[in-house]
Order: sequence, then C-alpha cells, then structure tokens
Amino acid sequence: ENIERSFPVIAKTYTTGKVLQNKQWGIRLTPLKDIHLNKRLPYEIEEKGNRKILVIYISVALGILLIGLANYLNIYIMEAVQRSRKVGIRMALGASRMDIRKDFICETVLLFLAAYVLGCGILEILWPYLPLYSVPYVLLICIGLFFIGLGSFLGWYASGYSWKYPIYSILHEAPDRNPLSGTKVSCLVLLQFFIASFLSCFAFVVCKQIAYMQEEEKSIGVEKVYVLKLPPFKQGMEFVVAQLKNRLKEIPFVERLSVSSAVPGEEIASFLSNGLYHDTLFRTQPYEMLCCDTSFLALYGLSLKEGRNFSDESYRSEVVINEAAVQQLGIKNAVGEKLVVECMDTPMTIVGVLKDYHQLSLENPYTPIMMMDWRCLDLIPPCYLSIRFTKRPDPEILEKVRNVWNITFANVEMSGFYETDFYEAQFKDGQVLAVVSAGTSLIAFAIACSGLWLLLVRIGNNRMKEIGIRKILGASSLQLFHLLVSKFLYPLLWVVPVAV
Repeated sequence: ENIERSFPVIAKTYTTGKVLQNKQWGIRLTPLKDIHLNKRLPYEIEEKGNRKILVIYISVALGILLIGLANYLNIYIMEAVQRSRKVGIRMALGASRMDIRKDFICETVLLFLAAYVLGCGILEILWPYLPLYSVPYVLLICIGLFFIGLGSFLGWYASGYSWKYPIYSILHEAPDRNPLSGTKVSCLVLLQFFIASFLSCFAFVVCKQIAYMQEEEKSIGVEKVYVLKLPPFKQGMEFVVAQLKNRLKEIPFVERLSVSSAVPGEEIASFLSNGLYHDTLFRTQPYEMLCCDTSFLALYGLSLKEGRNFSDESYRSEVVINEAAVQQLGIKNAVGEKLVVECMDTPMTIVGVLKDYHQLSLENPYTPIMMMDWRCLDLIPPCYLSIRFTKRPDPEILEKVRNVWNITFANVEMSGFYETDFYEAQFKDGQVLAVVSAGTSLIAFAIACSGLWLLLVRIGNNRMKEIGIRKILGASSLQLFHLLVSKFLYPLLWVVPVAV
C-alpha cells in the first residue's frame, strides 16, 4: 500500500512534458496467489484460467453426480423392498437391524469404490490427451473418502426400507403401504429430469452465444487472409517492406496487402495522449493508436461512417478515428477537426470516422482508436503484413510466399498464421465450454431416461398380477402404458418448463 501511494508522487518528477502532465500515473500491486483464475486485465500478456468456467464445470459435474445418486437411490430402495422376505427370515433367525444395515452399507461402499477406481483408471488412460496437470494424491484420497461416506449413508438409508413395510402389503401391492407408489420416488425422478433439462438449456444458450459472437467475424474480413510477422524495424526497413510487397503482388491469387502494428484479434496496446487542437485547457486523453497503411480498411472490410481514408500524399497530417474516439473527444462533427497528437510536431486533421468494430471478441467493449500512417511514428512500428487472397491459400501458394520472404529476408525465418484461426482463438474457451455442456446434457438425459426405464420395469414387475387382470378385462397397451407412466409424465410437463 505504501508503494502504491508513493508511486504517483514519484511519477510527477518525470512527467515534465505538457502532454504527460494531464495523465494520472499509478500502480497497483497484486499478490502472487491472486493472479491466476481471476479476470484478465486489459492488455495483460499472461493467458489466465477462468474462475467462472471452472465453477461451471464443477457445477455440471455435481449435477450429473446428483442425477446418478438419485437414480441409484431409486433402484436401491426397490431392491431393498424386494429383499423384505429375505430380511424378515434373517431377523426371525436372530439378526439385528445393525447386521442388516452392515450388509447394505458394504454393498453400496464396494460398488461406489469400484466405480471410483474405474473412473480413475479411465482418467489415467486419457491423461496424455488432456490439457491437465498433476493431481495431488491427497485430493484423490479425499474424493475416495467422500464416496465411502456417501455410499455408507445411502446404504444405511435404503436398508430401512427392507423392514419398514409389512411383507403382506408388498406382496399384495397395497397402494397405501407400497414404497414404490410413494412421493419420494417421484420426487427423485423429477429431480433428475429437472437437472437434465437445466443442463440442456444451458448448453443451448452457450452454443447460441458462441455462434452469435462468431458472427462478428463475418463483419470483419478475416477470411482468406494470411498474416506475416515482420522482423524488428530498423533503418531502411521502409524500402525493404515496399520491396517485399511488390514481390508478393506477383504471386497468383494475391488480391491486397497491408502493413499494420496490430491485426483483428489482438489488442492494439499502443497508446498516445491526444486532444483537440483548439482546446485552450489542453485536455488530453489516451487513445489506442493503430499504425497501418491506406489498404488496411479495405483489406479487412472496415467501413467509414463519414469522411474518407487518409492518403499517401498527406499521410503525416491526416488521421482516421472510430466512433468511440469521437465520443471520448466530446464532439459532434469530427471530420475537419484538428488534433494534438503526442510525439507529433504538427497538428493532425481528422479526415474520416470509422464505424465501431470489435478489435477483439464481443466480450470486450468498443475502445477509442485512432488510425494513422505507419510511416508517421517510429515509436509504433508495423509488426504484421496482411495478405488477402482471392481464395484460402493452400500449401503451394504459401510456399511461393516463403520463397519471396527468403529472397527479401535471407537471415530471418518466415512466421505467419491464418487470420481466421487467429481471430477464432478468442472463442476457444467458449467452444470447449459449449462442447462440454452439450456432452454433459446428453449424458444427464441418458442417465435420467435409463433410471426412469428401470423404475418402470420394476414397477411393472411388481404390478404384474394387476396388469394381467386389466389385460383380461380388455385394457389396451396404451392404457397400460398410461397406468405406469402417468404418475411421472404429468409432473414432468411442468418440471421441464420450470428448468427452462
């Protein structure tokens, strides 16, 4: 805290320039343990984890676990009820309730441990193909103990149904005493389908969200664009870049070329303090500065709201700004206004207003951007050369690009990427989340439906005599189906909309 408070005072001794004096300098220190899994700050280099997505994954896993437990509890209660005669005989021969409970608990614990060991084995097999780090053995032991405790509780709870109801009420299927016709079983089934429906709706929303965000890619012309990373700029590089562009134009299917300090999908991260020339108070604010050539707007399909692009003839005195920059400047008619640009000796004229576009994904708001010719400032050199082709470049075309590169930069290895892949990399976490949520929703529905099917089979077997009598009296298959399913079907008609 003392460092944070003292830093602005120290910074004032170095902000002697007129432009810099309007800036407020500060520093914020973050504990090392708080860096990861927190929201990524603007222009931060590190690729962080996402705490929200991690919480979603854990919640989805717990939801599926809850569905499985409800399913298992339903089946095991039926199993306990059907073992009533066996339990009754054992108790008549002197077995205590604790002896009966021990049997049920041991069965459940052994089954849970077998499932846990099987899951760990599958994870061990898939480990080389998953982007995971080592898991502490203490955590695995704790999870194993959790399943032992959970199995013990479920075994203890289900064992009570083996002597809770008189044997004659089960054998004669008395509806008022039969646990299979109780509300607990129905509530567990409804809980399963509620969670499964909720996960399905969540997966649908995530998929639609990612699809909507990727639609922004179509508003920026990143398709059929291949980007070359330029080597560090030095004296005379302007002539070398011009020579490279002329040679690349001779390659078939090359439509347009442009150099720039940043490309869509990357933070611009170059700031200058600028303000209006006629402002007597000389108020300046930071703006993202994108240095490029006159072909940049056309190559990426960016459109102007008003005015025109800066020209090659007067590139040192013209600038194009976006709508967010106009709003930050606080003016209505931006075209023709003069700006004081940091590090520039003469004022620059706004010749065009660019429609706002997302330099990054839709998660990030519009930022004030000013575009100027890359030859104006050595402080912000161009880092990329974008090449638009008439079709997506195949390896043969890229080999010709590599040959031209080797002729121009004999001692520098060519490095490049497809702009489409680079721009879509922003949605990687969301795409993984969409796939995981869709897969888990299918698994949840499969578990819930299989549990309901087994439940109906058990109920049908338990009511075999009744079904036979109804069949003799003329009941149709549809009526018998309605007899078994109606208890669960009608509640599901309102449970699913509630989950949605």
